[in-house]
Amino acid sequence: MARLSDLVARIGTVRELGEVFGALRALAASHAQQADAAMAGITAYAAGVGRAMGTALGLVPPAAAPAERALVIAFGAELGFCGAFDERVLQAVPDGALWTVGRRLTAHATERGHAVAASWPMATRPEAVLDVARRLAARLYEEAVPTPPRVTLLFTGPDGVEQLSLLPYDPAAFPGSGEDPPLVQVDPAELLARLVDEYVLAELARAAMASFAAENAARLRTLQGRSTASTTS
Repeated sequence: MARLSDLVARIGTVRELGEVFGALRALAASHAQQADAAMAGITAYAAGVGRAMGTALGLVPPAAAPAERALVIAFGAELGFCGAFDERVLQAVPDGALWTVGRRLTAHATERGHAVAASWPMATRPEAVLDVARRLAARLYEEAVPTPPRVTLLFTGPDGVEQLSLLPYDPAAFPGSGEDPPLVQVDPAELLARLVDEYVLAELARAAMASFAAENAARLRTLQGRSTASTTS
């Protein structure tokens, strides 16, 4: 029979665990809400860039560029308490060199035999997501010399794991407005190149923010279950 002092100590430990899980749960919920709110702005930004690219493509059709190498950028968890969040991402990895974003995802990928060519930490707060996208874009520019690879983004969105073909972009995905072409003050080819840079950054930011929101939503669900278990032990 357990002594009273042992029971008191156990009750104290359970209460402390409940407080820790409660704090982590509140933080995950706050981050998920902030990410959902930020997605509206990122989506609008990406849509605006897409419309501008459609107009620029009407001024100078892009030259077809071969993409023999395949590159996959997978976004996953930076922190723990996410359940099978990373497993679903890794199960969907297509062929190609693998870049991972998220320390937990990188560890899980290595454990499961994936060859990780490069890795980055994932943002732990919404305002750091753009920095993650900028670092990835900078590395992509280096990787594009002399020939850009075929780039696929793999991330978790509201409806599950998604794949997005980032590069080479499909001109048909950026229809023009149908209006007369505008007057521009820069060389049309240079304008298009700048817009492609913006497009790449916008889609990287969108994928990273979607993954950040999904990671925190998964953590919230996991912590809710553990908090319930700890209080009923």
